[in-house]
Amino acid sequence: MITRYAGGDKFNGEYQELNYASAGPIVNGVIGTATWTNLTHSSYTDQNGKKHRIAKEVVTFKNPKTTGATAIKMGKNIAINKNPVKFICYASDEITTDIQFYDEQGRLIDFSNTSAYLSPMSLNGGKYFYYDGNSQGKPSLAGSGFEGCQVLSGGHAYALAGSSVNLHNGDDLFADSDNQNKDNGSPYSLDEWDKTGSPMQYYGAGLIKLTGNTLSLRWHVQANEMTKEASRVQNRSNGKIDFNIVKDNSLGGPWAELTTVIPQNGSVPKRKTTQTNYHYNTAAKLMSKPNNYNK
Repeated sequence: MITRYAGGDKFNGEYQELNYASAGPIVNGVIGTATWTNLTHSSYTDQNGKKHRIAKEVVTFKNPKTTGATAIKMGKNIAINKNPVKFICYASDEITTDIQFYDEQGRLIDFSNTSAYLSPMSLNGGKYFYYDGNSQGKPSLAGSGFEGCQVLSGGHAYALAGSSVNLHNGDDLFADSDNQNKDNGSPYSLDEWDKTGSPMQYYGAGLIKLTGNTLSLRWHVQANEMTKEASRVQNRSNGKIDFNIVKDNSLGGPWAELTTVIPQNGSVPKRKTTQTNYHYNTAAKLMSKPNNYNK
């Protein structure tokens, strides 16, 4: 169920669109909510070691922001996946999501004394290039851009062993170097790890331990104006795009994905190995001990 803000919403395949274009490029406040019900694969463990099912998830979207030259070219919408694991695509520089979970009796769950983790995934980034009237057939470097997820409240962020995503200032997760293109120094290409079910999915992920009843996350892009434009044009080839063909309202946005990848024993993994293997339950959104962790 999608509660819309303005501009209408529509189904598009596996996604439903929340359009806030009429509100402008910067909105201070709530623009809409999404609710997933009848969840069957999500659970948490309480302080007594008892496992409980999570039946409903409610996400409130607020404070979308896009500034500079790209503001007029962004679609100003959110594509919300019918599968809560696949989550959203946001056509803005940043957006905040307040996430709440409910049990089978409809009660809001407080994770203060529980074992519950989430992993923000698909945090890719790196160098982007462009062509323009002065390129003479050679691309110029636009800059580097990195997708990030910052924990504002309701959780603690951690870096995963073996991941390219680092923890900044104690709460912000994003990569520091290219993790999507081997030509730019990444050991893996984007299509090797940035897809559901890939054993390499942890490479673009972080970890969040839930600590309250509302997890507030700020999804954002670390990039300059030119890089944001170069990184968001559809049909680009190897991160190279032609600015001459970019039209207004033609820029897409980053994907944000939430699932679970934590060690089997429930402890937080430490960065002390060079080789890491994770196993995923791709149907689960939030669990206490859903995946194995080997080192």
